[in-house]
Amino acid sequence: MTRSLNSATNVPGDAGAARKRRAIGTRQPSLSALAGICTVGIVALALVAVPALASGGPATYHACVSKTGTIKIVSKSVRCPARQRKISWNSAGPAGPQGKRGPAGPNGITNGYVDTVSGPVALSGTSLTTIATLSLPAGKFVITATAQAAAGITPNTISCAFRGGSGSLIDFQNATVAANSEEAMSLSGATTAAGAQTLKCQAASSGSFIYSATISAVQVDRLTMTTG
Repeated sequence: MTRSLNSATNVPGDAGAARKRRAIGTRQPSLSALAGICTVGIVALALVAVPALASGGPATYHACVSKTGTIKIVSKSVRCPARQRKISWNSAGPAGPQGKRGPAGPNGITNGYVDTVSGPVALSGTSLTTIATLSLPAGKFVITATAQAAAGITPNTISCAFRGGSGSLIDFQNATVAANSEEAMSLSGATTAAGAQTLKCQAASSGSFIYSATISAVQVDRLTMTTG
């Protein structure tokens, strides 16, 4: 008797092969496949982050992450689908440590002040005569006064006092001038007192003059005063 074969006929081994095919069809992704998915997600994040960073301001990013590692950038208001987790991060990141101190910058602009008097200014033998005055603003100054003293037909001693804006003495000098001769006098110091800085001189006897005088001051940022 001849037996015909049709689709309903069971062939030994077919059931095992079918089960194997079903197992292959439902196999979970391998580790290498997951790594590839994560890499694609990271690249996508970078492509989104770069324009935001280029804008110059910090930004907060939001994304939905699936169990297989797929990452999708979303807005803050979007709710992730079921079985996905929402994450966020800030483009600015935490503040870094304090950097090293940089080199000192160039010196700033220096202010100078000058007052010049052309004489002759006659000197009294009994009291001080104001020779020159320089007005200064508030600040720190290195200040100098010079005077060209001259005696008449007799020798004379000429004394000059240089005072700051508060009246405090900056410097004092005596000069003995021969008859019909001149003597250069120089007084200097520092002051922090705003106002009129004055040079006053007096002769031991009448008949002497100050032919010219100058007061000059240079403003400084720091003033260190020492003695000795």
